[in-house]
Amino acid sequence: MGILYFLIIIISLIILGFLVYVWDDLFGGEDYATSKSTIKKISEIILAHGAENYLLYDLGSSRGGFLLGLLDTCPNLQTVGIDNSSVRTFIARLRGLLHKNKPKNFKADLFSIDISKVDMVYAYLPRPMLPALEEKLRKELKSGALAITSRVFFPTWIPIATFAKNSSKEEDIFLYKKI
Repeated sequence: MGILYFLIIIISLIILGFLVYVWDDLFGGEDYATSKSTIKKISEIILAHGAENYLLYDLGSSRGGFLLGLLDTCPNLQTVGIDNSSVRTFIARLRGLLHKNKPKNFKADLFSIDISKVDMVYAYLPRPMLPALEEKLRKELKSGALAITSRVFFPTWIPIATFAKNSSKEEDIFLYKKI
């Protein structure tokens, strides 16, 4: 009888977790996931720029997949995920517990966080957010800091490099440097 109750509780928790995940996916706002091939390319860019020990903020980190994938190839990277969804941040924290490098994840408005000590930021966000984010990064990032975007680009900031993932411009990765 005790094992039956235990199984019922476990199955109920799994179902509840799945329902919360689906609810957030349907009603939690936009959620952009970075593809594995893009994560691989960005990790190559980070390693090529000698940035494997940098502090990186993932702005709009969602469920933490980008940081977890990045830490597989850049294990010395210090990573912080920022997302405005409590559910997505909670899921990212749970996923991070299972990873050897333990990225940090926080629920916050990316426009209200302090980024003055950050070495590198990554953003894959809806296009309407990019002008305000560009302004924030230009004002607050320290000199020499890097910014990386995937599929989207800042309206006036000229990238120092563009990396094509494939023939579609939409899949490009843009690298910026704060002067």
